[in-house]
Amino acid sequence: NPAKAKKLLKAAGYSSGLTISMASTSGLIDPAFFTTLKQSLANVGITVNLTQYPIADYVGALLKGTYPMALFLFGQASDWEIVTQYIAPDARWNVFKLQDPKVTSLMQTIQLSSGATRTAALKKLNKYVVDQAWFGPWYRPDLFYATTANVDFTPQAGRAAPYLYDFAP
Repeated sequence: NPAKAKKLLKAAGYSSGLTISMASTSGLIDPAFFTTLKQSLANVGITVNLTQYPIADYVGALLKGTYPMALFLFGQASDWEIVTQYIAPDARWNVFKLQDPKVTSLMQTIQLSSGATRTAALKKLNKYVVDQAWFGPWYRPDLFYATTANVDFTPQAGRAAPYLYDFAP
């Protein structure tokens, strides 16, 4: 929603827009993703300056926390993997080492509980980090597959597309 994005920028004190820097690569991520991201943000007043990295250096550049935002394609992880790999203060992909008392409290509840209590805490944590703009998901592929009655299919956690061996007669 470009109109809403412009309103949010104005409320944040960027009524004239802003310029940010981002790392980019063409070996790991299709350059069309960066082109689309750059154009979409330009449409609301955000200028993106891309710094090109060879594929071997891209992840390292992101993990240094030098750039205010980054584009990276992650697989689908379990709930606790997401917390420990992306959100926890010592998480590898929490590159700014952000710490937040509400996040810490919810993480403790998630780690030490089960069932409905754990599920509720996961939903609260998800809503909180989305509301605080820790992450900005751009898309997620649909995961629908059809087979015949003679073919068994077992989806794998963390995979957007199945392996061939996930199908069996």
